[in-house]
Amino acid sequence: MPLRISPTAAAYGLFQVEFAHMTYHLARALVRFWQLKEPNNLVLKKVSRQPKFGRMLDEFKRELQQFDTLSSQSRNLVSRDLDALRRACDEMDALRQWRNARIHAHVQQSDDGMTLYDWETGKPLPITYEECEHNISRAIKVIVDLQAHTGGLIGYRRGMEESVKVLLNAMEEDD
Repeated sequence: MPLRISPTAAAYGLFQVEFAHMTYHLARALVRFWQLKEPNNLVLKKVSRQPKFGRMLDEFKRELQQFDTLSSQSRNLVSRDLDALRRACDEMDALRQWRNARIHAHVQQSDDGMTLYDWETGKPLPITYEECEHNISRAIKVIVDLQAHTGGLIGYRRGMEESVKVLLNAMEEDD
């Protein structure tokens, strides 16, 4: 049987590439948070131990939780970035679930092409060109949000650390 690549299969391949790109940006955002705590080479070792997307996403969500304890006044300063990143986490989780169902599907080939079946239920998994295109757009938006909003939270955290250092130095000088 000759190999035929349908537009849907091609679009799904492009989705996989964009999902990998999104994974890279999630890892970069996570590294930026970790570098605040450990500004040395141990951070790279941590990332290499986080090979699964789901684990990285869970860790990123935990990093965002550190901002939940801020006062309401401080929280107002980061709420736009924090809300955008939490929405991005929801999108990443939805894209992960959609992808995982299809990447781990049972595939049956026929003269008409391929059909994907859910391993657990045995039911066909829908996959269309339009759905792939939509999910590529969703992944791109997540990447833009990770790039645009992680820096705001990192900047806030660095500013807080600097403020604490200044206060501690001032207290030491008063003694």
